[in-house]
Amino acid sequence: MLETEKMFDQVWDGEDSFRGMVHEDPTSVLVATVDEKVIGSMYVHSTRQGRGNWTFFWRLVVAPAYQKQGIATALLEAAEQILRIRNLPEV
Repeated sequence: MLETEKMFDQVWDGEDSFRGMVHEDPTSVLVATVDEKVIGSMYVHSTRQGRGNWTFFWRLVVAPAYQKQGIATALLEAAEQILRIRNLPEV
């Protein structure tokens, strides 16, 4: 998907990086599908360091044919739900 949308970066999105994210936290990669085809995705990562909580959302992408249909909103809402479960109420 990222390659198709010309957003792919080998360092951040390469197979090794992806496997590392999934290994570290399987809930870090959110995917939207239609008929088993990936139409949207995003990464979410949260960590507690020092006195603060840090959360990062990145690589939010939706295929052009599915934009303006609430897919990105649904991915963000799913990410927010994950953070609530982790007891991280603020982004």
